[in-house]
Amino acid sequence: MMRRLFSLFVGAAALAAMIAGEEAQAQATGQPKVAVYNFTDPAESGVAGQLREMLTTAVINTRKFNVFSRDFSSLEEEKQLRRGKKTKGKVAGPAESVDYSIEGSITASQNGLEQRDTGEDVQKAGEMFGVKLPNFGGCSKQVISITIDVTIKDISSNKIAYAKGITKNTDSDCKQSGGAVDMPALMRELAKEIAFEFSTDIYPIKVIDKQPDGSFLLNYGEEFLKVGTFVKVTAPGRDVDNDGIISKGVGMAIGRAKIMDVNAATALAMLEHGAEIDVPLGSVISIDTDQKPSKPPKKKKGR
Repeated sequence: MMRRLFSLFVGAAALAAMIAGEEAQAQATGQPKVAVYNFTDPAESGVAGQLREMLTTAVINTRKFNVFSRDFSSLEEEKQLRRGKKTKGKVAGPAESVDYSIEGSITASQNGLEQRDTGEDVQKAGEMFGVKLPNFGGCSKQVISITIDVTIKDISSNKIAYAKGITKNTDSDCKQSGGAVDMPALMRELAKEIAFEFSTDIYPIKVIDKQPDGSFLLNYGEEFLKVGTFVKVTAPGRDVDNDGIISKGVGMAIGRAKIMDVNAATALAMLEHGAEIDVPLGSVISIDTDQKPSKPPKKKKGR
């Protein structure tokens, strides 16, 4: 079954450019341009540059935007410098216009060690069962907390397209020799979260092609969708005329699907339990908050 799915998937991957709706228009006229500015670091975390570079890469990996790095801390700072103000003895020259700007700040950061006396814990556990165990000694864990604020502006409308504060807390594995948090992995997780939320707000995850076996192709790939992930499928909403104001209505919920395969540009999904329901092109996909498999529907009596 999976071999057949994979062969269909490889053949369908060439359709990644055939993205419907607003995304097709963007592809036809050129991808939107995004400027990623230097993150400020009032918390003195020391990782602002690393986060900015990883965010740039993550936005590029959405395959929806042309991305530029700006050596300024904000759009306003860039505008001022390009009006003729000097920086380090030089006047900033003209720059290519962009559609979106990404600015951010690391507003809080904590980095410490937490001592865990696991030796005593082991001894006490042994005493409960009448066994005397040696004291293996304690260990220390690195504990990290970092908070960032990110703002993404739509330059054409001069409105905020995305604004969010994100806090991540993590600690290292408790080892006798002492462990350390994988900071690059933490920064990459933050960058991917921001890039994915921003991109899917403009270009939602959608069904862009269907296969004869009922599987369907999505417009995001392995960077953001993993094999085994459960998603919700909603039919495209119809336009609603509300006193001359046209808006997109909410589509009907179709069901739940599972990501079966992925490549760099697309993902292949199938409705859970092999449900035989037509999934229209343009159907919208969202990540299910519940990632546990659901129980198969009960069979009706007499069948």
